[in-house]
Amino acid sequence: MRYQRGQSMVELAIVAGVFVLLTLGTELLARFHEVQRQAIIAARQEAFSATWLRGRVSGAIVEQRDRALHFEQAGWMDPTGSEAVPSREDSVVVSTTEGAAPGRVAAAVAVAMRPLQAATGFLGSAFDLTDRGFQRSRVRVRLDPLSHMPEPLDALALDLEEHVAVLGDSWNAAGPDHVAARTRGLVPTSLLAANAAWLRPALAPLAVIEPALSRLCLGLLEPDFLPVDRLAGGAPGAAQPGQAGCR
Repeated sequence: MRYQRGQSMVELAIVAGVFVLLTLGTELLARFHEVQRQAIIAARQEAFSATWLRGRVSGAIVEQRDRALHFEQAGWMDPTGSEAVPSREDSVVVSTTEGAAPGRVAAAVAVAMRPLQAATGFLGSAFDLTDRGFQRSRVRVRLDPLSHMPEPLDALALDLEEHVAVLGDSWNAAGPDHVAARTRGLVPTSLLAANAAWLRPALAPLAVIEPALSRLCLGLLEPDFLPVDRLAGGAPGAAQPGQAGCR
């Protein structure tokens, strides 16, 4: 029987090399998976935030914010700890677009809005609802190959791209005054609000017969108030917010 010298050492070297390669590969794939997860989160965040930002923030600021928030994480290095992942600042590209929602229902809503916009424009109101509430966000992350990694990991390069679409609420407004200005054209009696100074004295004799006429405020729009009679179970004679002077 011949003695086989060094066989155990060779086997150990082979197993150790395979084990090291598997360890590095597992660590690298785990880092890439985390980058993809952050890309999904960033795409969702941009799609939802675009519904109220409405282009008020430049694309460069959005990219810088997303890069700092989602992709510049402490400890995000390759398995050897010598290079950041992603490795370059321009590896992350974020873009958002808005447009009309697809489908027949959205087209029907757009057709139904046109008469309202025409009517409110005639009555001097800004019915500024828009059908361009379909927001799409796209986050692309390019992961360059790491040339210092052992084969075949040194040639591994990925181009991750995540898309999210959100149909926003076109009724979003900047405040109660914005809501009132938008809906004033839907209330025809708002045309009489400017004539309330002479109309109220004219209604004073009739208020003797119908006391509720003394609390009549034509065209009063206060979206931030809830009528008291709704809270009091329809209690008659309850003074309503804003009726004093019909401001």
